[in-house]
Amino acid sequence: MPSVLWAAIVHGPDAEVMGGHLSAVTAQSTQPSKVLVIDSGHCESIRRIAETFGSICEYCFLDENLGFNAGLNRAVDEAVKLGYDWLATMTVRARPTHSWLSEALYAGERDDIGMVTTLHLGEAAKVDCFGHCLGTEGQLFSYGEGLKAQDLKELPLLRRTGAPAIWSPCSGGAMYKTAALNSARALTKNRDLVRPRGFKSYNCDVLGYLIRASGYLNSLSVGAICTRRQAGSSSKTPDTPGLLMNQEINRIANIFEFWPDARRRHAITEYLKDNRLKDGLRPVDLRIARTLGEALARPDLNKTVGGRIQIELDEHLDLFADLKAKRKTLLTNSGVV
Repeated sequence: MPSVLWAAIVHGPDAEVMGGHLSAVTAQSTQPSKVLVIDSGHCESIRRIAETFGSICEYCFLDENLGFNAGLNRAVDEAVKLGYDWLATMTVRARPTHSWLSEALYAGERDDIGMVTTLHLGEAAKVDCFGHCLGTEGQLFSYGEGLKAQDLKELPLLRRTGAPAIWSPCSGGAMYKTAALNSARALTKNRDLVRPRGFKSYNCDVLGYLIRASGYLNSLSVGAICTRRQAGSSSKTPDTPGLLMNQEINRIANIFEFWPDARRRHAITEYLKDNRLKDGLRPVDLRIARTLGEALARPDLNKTVGGRIQIELDEHLDLFADLKAKRKTLLTNSGVV
């Protein structure tokens, strides 16, 4: 069986849910080789909880809480360095079902698969997300959000390749092949794949860009299910001006890193036409975010990930309106809207 490093990235307030998460992880029909508890902030209660699960759990800490991405980068480093076949990532506010890991591994059996999208369920068994789509203004769109699981049977397909129109997994419950992550690190010259830019930092689509640019594909598993608790998640519901501006910075930085010039200009122009005061940001905040986003973008990557990746990006963006319209129709038919 392939070896799997399971990364549980936590900080102090997660102590109340961490025990339940680790209990579900270690009760799966297929066990990970190792569970790495990465503590952003060195919380003693988290260390004690991890120790109660014995040798399958290994605890490590970061000196400060820089958000999920700092822990994710540490997990990637450990998975590559120690030679695991796969890295599993999941928010500790989610719990995997009994067969999550076996289903995800089955979906990733082909050599050309570099990431596996899994199904996240929220309240009342409604879909929280089934991976992410890219919006035409650089935003992430959680596919299937609010729908019933059975509504995901007929997935929209890309017109050119016939592949499902889901760009990347949500890293709050995903599998990444270590060979694909290692190839992606080569593209970034062994720098962090997703830089610690705080919370709600759009790490999911960055891994989608880099893994695709490394020649790997995304696979989907509706059988790998986790149930996700949304309460208390700053990444799911950023609710302060600081978190919202950080989201803006990262969205723009990713557009500058990966999008071709014409797409980039159009995305930013269209986005800034809208009145974003409803999101808690003033016009000056948006200008600051755009300036910082441009400064943070890695200028060498736009040339590195050209060619096929640009064609795939265009196809995904061109389907965005259709995806949103289909979701609205399904929600209307089910009586939600």
